[in-house]
Amino acid sequence: MLENLLSRIGGSSFSEEDDSWSWVWSKKGRFTVKSMYEDLIDEKFARIGNKVVFPSHLFWGMDLPMNIKLFFWCLFLGKTLTRQTLVNRGLDISVYYPMCSLLPESTEQLFLHCPLMLELWVWSYLPYAVAWVAWKFRNNMVFYEVVPQISSMKLEIEALTWYWCGNWGGRNSFRFKDVVANWEGFLAGTVAATSIG
Repeated sequence: MLENLLSRIGGSSFSEEDDSWSWVWSKKGRFTVKSMYEDLIDEKFARIGNKVVFPSHLFWGMDLPMNIKLFFWCLFLGKTLTRQTLVNRGLDISVYYPMCSLLPESTEQLFLHCPLMLELWVWSYLPYAVAWVAWKFRNNMVFYEVVPQISSMKLEIEALTWYWCGNWGGRNSFRFKDVVANWEGFLAGTVAATSIG
C-alpha cells in the first residue's frame, strides 16, 4: 500500500503554495454525485469486462415529476409493491388484483394483462411501431441513402399505430386526421370523439 502511494506521488512536484483539494474525476475539480457514479461504473466495467448499462435515461433523463421517476425506477428494477410482493414479504392480504380479481397482482397483471387495463392501452402498439419505423428508416438510409426526417418518422408511427388499432371498437369514433393533428391529446385521452357519418 505504501509502495502504491509512493508510486502515485513519485512524479509530483511540491511548492510552497497553500494546499487545495481537487476532485480528479470531474473537469472542474469539484465533487459531483454524477462524476462519482461514472467513476464507479467505469471501475466496475473494467473489472467485469462488460459495459451493459441499465437504461436509467428512460426515466431519469426525462422531464417528469420526481415521484414518477421514482415509480419507474422501482418498476424497471422489479421492486413495485404489488400485492404479490407484499404477500411475499409476509403481509396477510389477498394476492388478487382488485381491479379484475382474475389473477394474482403482479407487475405484468397490473399493467398488461388485466382486461380493464387493456382498454387503456390504445397505444400499446406504439413501442412496436417505433421499433419498426426506426428499422425501416435505417434500412432506407443504408440501402438507398435516404436521410430520415423525424417528422416523416413520427407521421408513419402515428399511421401504423392507427392502422394496427383496427380491432379497437373505439377507433370508429375518431378520424385519422384529427388524431394526427392532436397526437399527444389522443394518447392522453383528451381528444373528443367525433360523430362520423
